Amino acid sequence: MGLTIDRLDPTLKALVLGSLLGDIYFLNGDAGDDHANAQDFDHAMKTLRAAVMRASTGNHDYILCFGAETGTAAVAIAQADLHIIGIGNGGPGNVIGRGFQYTCPATVDTLQPAATADGLELAGIQFTCHATDHILMDDAGADRLYIHHNTIMGSTTLSVAVRFDLEGAYPVLEENHFYLCKLPIDLIGAYSVARKNYFQDVSTTAIGINIATGDYGIVDGNIFNLSGGTGDTGVKIAAGANYWTVSNNDFNASLSDAISDGGTGTLKINNRSASILGATGASIQLAISD
Repeated sequence: MGLTIDRLDPTLKALVLGSLLGDIYFLNGDAGDDHANAQDFDHAMKTLRAAVMRASTGNHDYILCFGAETGTAAVAIAQADLHIIGIGNGGPGNVIGRGFQYTCPATVDTLQPAATADGLELAGIQFTCHATDHILMDDAGADRLYIHHNTIMGSTTLSVAVRFDLEGAYPVLEENHFYLCKLPIDLIGAYSVARKNYFQDVSTTAIGINIATGDYGIVDGNIFNLSGGTGDTGVKIAAGANYWTVSNNDFNASLSDAISDGGTGTLKINNRSASILGATGASIQLAISD
């Protein structure tokens, strides 16, 4: 049996990986075995649900995923500081296929971080979401979630399901791609950050980022190509969600409302919509004036 990262001396292991880590578990959705020890590629587990159950809270354990899995039940996550990373097919650097493909269950909320699941990291995964009214991630109040470099595929039936329903404070959603997701992000916690995400949808009444409550958040550098028309809103800020910064975002000109602001003290700067038409079509975005 070959040497694995987990067998290294802890100090050398930290040097190799660049930081102090806990245990590393491998998951192969194509050909894994949930009874395997998950310590290397050749002995990978098969399901995300089983792999999560192996992790310890606060240990900064990593689940490294490759292949594809079709989920059959909700995945409850209670552990703090858990990292779930897709590493196959180019990993997070593959901006569409990503490193692990997960087809969500049809009738249940897929990922369920408990209030104790602080510091959860989710990256490099392509989620294919069914059209039924489930939530991709239903957060019960965990803080410091880091969700980045994922692809979320919705459905042409245009489900109203929330894809990320985040209730805890300090979440960061960065460089995710959303396709045909009618309500991709619902933010409730304070100090939220959503930056450099891409939203592609063609339904009416779609909302890219819905800010329900929580103060002092940032929405920066996102692209909202919501082009269904009637009722489409790029960023919606409810009354009671105060002191947000909404900056450097681009909105499709066909949106009913690029930014719907019901909060107090919102700073809106350098956002663009309603393109200037040139000889070859729209090429320069105009600043939003409201």
